[in-house]
Amino acid sequence: MKCHKEFVWAVLLFMCLPAAAEDTALDAANIAAPDLGDPKLLQAKPGRCIALHQGQACFQKIVLRWSTPAPEEYCLIEHSSDSEIVCWQGLNMSRYKHAFESAHDETYLIRHKSSGAIVAHTRITVAWVYKRSKNVTTGWRLF
Repeated sequence: MKCHKEFVWAVLLFMCLPAAAEDTALDAANIAAPDLGDPKLLQAKPGRCIALHQGQACFQKIVLRWSTPAPEEYCLIEHSSDSEIVCWQGLNMSRYKHAFESAHDETYLIRHKSSGAIVAHTRITVAWVYKRSKNVTTGWRLF
């Protein structure tokens, strides 16, 4: 009977650990990450760009769609370069076709023009088919 009690306690312990770990991870993510607005307000299709080899630039036409909370002036921003892609006044603009070109993941933001507050964000991830080889091979062999 003692073995049975130890087994029950072990099962209960394992059931509680993942939930506690998830709560801790969420708290750490909320503390460490800056406020980038609501990710549901800005979406990109496709959300992943695939390059042939690791480290190569990926080229993809993406469509960014968004909704803004108020009819004010906003800008779509490329986060890594902090450059404005397009700005608009009001609610009339909700879609933009963008030529994505990067070897790394990129985050796009919608920023309120006058206050600088970030309203929404989305991320394009870059993947590759072939991982970079650790051994550099050349096409020439002498022997």
